[in-house]
Amino acid sequence: MTVALIRHVRNGRKALHEAGEEAARRAVRTACRASHREIALESVAIEKDAMGKPHGLISGELSPVAVSISHSFPFAFAVASVIPGICLGADIERIRPLSAAVIDAFLTKREAKLLARLPPHEQRVELVRCWSLKESVLKAIGIGLRMHPRRVDISQIIGAKGKSHISIGIDDVMHKVRIWSSLMGNEYIATAIAIPTTSTYYGSVNLKRRSALYGNSRCSS
Repeated sequence: MTVALIRHVRNGRKALHEAGEEAARRAVRTACRASHREIALESVAIEKDAMGKPHGLISGELSPVAVSISHSFPFAFAVASVIPGICLGADIERIRPLSAAVIDAFLTKREAKLLARLPPHEQRVELVRCWSLKESVLKAIGIGLRMHPRRVDISQIIGAKGKSHISIGIDDVMHKVRIWSSLMGNEYIATAIAIPTTSTYYGSVNLKRRSALYGNSRCSS
């Protein structure tokens, strides 16, 4: 995965979307360069499909580059990859206290137990990282919060510092994935996940996206 982060000074929905699109275009170009394919930044465009998932286009053609975008003022964050057969999800969140109601709503019982074992000073950041990783998973499979976060099990990730290849559960089916996360100072955390496209429902949805693209649209956060 290659990442691109843009810090901008203007707030507002339009500015955030523009910055997110710019970050995605840069990530796509970097991913292509990593595979020894040189492209001009101005040849890259970002479109979304009928389900709102962004895709990269190069010179007007749907590219083989997977891409995902997230925003949290003042940051726009994107990831891209040219590795075939994967789905990407990215998220950036401000580190903040989460209410007990929110925590109960998105954590599984096992995840809650594992988090409770962490030192108090680590729990706040790890809670937000868990939320962000679940958002990344749901964006990768193209469903977003239309699926309840508790249907995603990331218990193997909690407290697993330094590990990038790990397994997660989606509706009790385990998937080997690659994860990435990074603190942005002391106030923000960004996460990304790469999930192999399979013959499951989630993979089938992603394989059909090529025919679901429509023009003259902007990517969603």
